[in-house]
Amino acid sequence: MSMADLEHALVLVEQHQDEADFDGSKPGALLEKAEQALGFSFPPTYRAFLSRLGCGDVAGEEFYGVTDDNFVHSSIPNGIWYTLDERKNFQLPECLIVVGSTGDGGLYATDCSQTSDDGEHPVVEWWSGPQKQSQIAHDFGEFFLNRIREALGE
Repeated sequence: MSMADLEHALVLVEQHQDEADFDGSKPGALLEKAEQALGFSFPPTYRAFLSRLGCGDVAGEEFYGVTDDNFVHSSIPNGIWYTLDERKNFQLPECLIVVGSTGDGGLYATDCSQTSDDGEHPVVEWWSGPQKQSQIAHDFGEFFLNRIREALGE
């Protein structure tokens, strides 16, 4: 259901344009540069999200992604810069790619150390310290859809 979840989420974004603010589509060459910087390929649903929307928010729920190719000096919602910064400064595991924030100190991330048969990576909630991480979605598509539904009160 992963790509179907993403497509459903994209329809919700389209239906709620007045509450959505996204950076816009990103070319494949930029996505490949981001993957090289991270050392991992994006799972299919996250790649599709980045390709179509880049990064942004719906009703205040922010989704990190690719803004441009500055992965050294940037800011949120540039998820590539943020992931690299968290790895360097806060011991974020190398296998995680940050896709959002819980709002209370935790991060949402795809876990590249786990790949399903359809090439997807689960989305986990990660906390530094003893708690570490727990899976919250099979893939980015499911995560994106669930977070949008919650933000819109559906």
